[in-house]
Amino acid sequence: MAEEIINRIAQSNLMVFDLEELWPVGGLQVFALSPLATDGLFREKAVRQSLDDMDLSAYAGQVVCIEGAQDYIVPQWLWPMLSHALAHAKFIGEGADVMSQYYTHALQAMELSPYQDKKVLLKGCAAVAVPPSAYLQAAAQLEGVASKLMYGEACSNVPIFKALAKGK
Repeated sequence: MAEEIINRIAQSNLMVFDLEELWPVGGLQVFALSPLATDGLFREKAVRQSLDDMDLSAYAGQVVCIEGAQDYIVPQWLWPMLSHALAHAKFIGEGADVMSQYYTHALQAMELSPYQDKKVLLKGCAAVAVPPSAYLQAAAQLEGVASKLMYGEACSNVPIFKALAKGK
């Protein structure tokens, strides 16, 4: 007679916090500034016309990274104009830090009450490139609600902190 296998991890009341679940569907969409810069300059009338002529529907609901600002002198009016043109995007940022900015925004908007006084595993080994800053912020936010925080996988984790028992 075979012994019943008991899943002690499932019985542990361990909640998994997976940053990969916040990764945007469709990944990161790039919006290049170069098509808007006629002869290397941004001219309001030409930029406005270019944006009107572009099919921007591919950016709807997406995380958009505006690239190429380092190659030009960018007038300040261009940023709000791009924000208006890309208004249907889920999140818009500029440069290499856009995913960190996106995760900051997404984590600040999260409801963390389900993790209140729970053992929480901040899942590691993501299949996508979750920025280190997302782990920093997630850990900081979870420390305020969880009774215990670990990092890694359920079978192999690194303890991060354990809250003191209440009333002691």
